[in-house]
Amino acid sequence: MPLQFTNGLNLILLPMAYWYFWWQYRCTVTDMSTQRKRLSLMLRLLLVTALILTLAGTKWIRRGESLAVVFVVDGSRSIRDDQRSAMEKYLKDASKGMRQVDRVGVITFAQDPHTQSSPGQPMDPSRIKDPGITTATDIAQALKQARNELESSARDSGKRVVLLSDGNENSGRALAEVPDLSAGHIQLDTLIIPASLPKETLIDKTIIPARVKIGEPFPVRVVVQSQTAQTAKISLQRDGSPRGEAKSISLHPGKNVVVFEQNIEKTGFFRYTTSLESPDDTIPENNRGEGFVWVRGKPAVLYVADDPTLTNFLRNALKSQNIDVDYVPAAAMPTSAAALQRYDSVFVSNVRASDFSLNQMTALQVSCRDFGIGFGMVGGESSFGAGGYRG
Repeated sequence: MPLQFTNGLNLILLPMAYWYFWWQYRCTVTDMSTQRKRLSLMLRLLLVTALILTLAGTKWIRRGESLAVVFVVDGSRSIRDDQRSAMEKYLKDASKGMRQVDRVGVITFAQDPHTQSSPGQPMDPSRIKDPGITTATDIAQALKQARNELESSARDSGKRVVLLSDGNENSGRALAEVPDLSAGHIQLDTLIIPASLPKETLIDKTIIPARVKIGEPFPVRVVVQSQTAQTAKISLQRDGSPRGEAKSISLHPGKNVVVFEQNIEKTGFFRYTTSLESPDDTIPENNRGEGFVWVRGKPAVLYVADDPTLTNFLRNALKSQNIDVDYVPAAAMPTSAAALQRYDSVFVSNVRASDFSLNQMTALQVSCRDFGIGFGMVGGESSFGAGGYRG
């Protein structure tokens, strides 16, 4: 039966209502003839049935004899010639299997959708090369245009959208269009066109720390995906300038990781670019990767002690590692967490707890707990428990 219910759970009320009115009919003591009681029961059952069917959102679906199909064909740059030939053959075979009452349309898409033929117009399977910008793949917009075509030109027909794509969506979100298609009683079929790239290599990702400190060594990891075992060269550039010699590597099938060790002796924002060269590669567009790193100034340590001469040994050792040391007595330590943000760590050397104010203690606690500033304490007769820190 061509019925649909938007709130089908409400149908469970039907047997409950039938039982209730039947029980009333059996137990009633009204002085009515049998015929009148039966008529009353039938009217009540009809009314409650109509009410519950209304609550269930009952719809009568009229199905047409014809079928309207819109083929949504991916024409982006990622589609290779062999894939395009496979899609063309699929459209030819599909058109041969259509009945005379059926209607077919074709939409090609890349960054934007383009209607090549609306349902009911002659279809040319060879016209599947998209005329627009092919550097992006927006499946969502293409599905939306297909839905509009079907709703405007095939209202009384069964509706179907067939998506032919490699699935490499990089703009929009195709899944967001599925509920609208379902609401319009449009069936969505997908045909994934496999890529025949037996020797393809590509840079999957370039991994760089988001932030480093000046002079700090850090790795640049390049993840290379390869279909087969082959040799390749990977080069690294920073802001357009080469960073050392290109690395020759032997790739195995699957993911390969190549690491470049780097350090930067000045502050600022820098862009790293990685490039892949392989003699058997087929798509040069996916042989580049990029990453960005922010280099902070020299790390700084705040040394809190009663005697400034205590910092000489530590200051000399840290300066040799490009780390600055600032000395303050306990009374001069900052009283706010914001003022401590310029330091990477705070060292407290042999200072009693009573020498710090409550604001200084709170600032140190918030800086370490919430902002990740390091903390160290050097032992002595006024440190740890002996310094009044217990509790």
